[in-house]
Amino acid sequence: KIDDKDRQIDKIDDKDRQIDKIDDKDRQIDKIDKIDDKDRQIDKIDDKDRQIDKVYKIDRQIDKRDR
Repeated sequence: KIDDKDRQIDKIDDKDRQIDKIDDKDRQIDKIDKIDDKDRQIDKIDDKDRQIDKVYKIDRQIDKRDR
């Protein structure tokens, strides 16, 4: 019977380990999320670049008018 109790305790330990693994997966998912965020920031920078391009185009049009 004492052995049985030990086994049960071992099982509980195993469950704990599994929970830890799940936690680890969550952390990895968090890392992936952070990477996604970086990607979004890069996208924002790209957007800014596009806006700057638009301003340049407008500038060119104004230049043409002036001539």
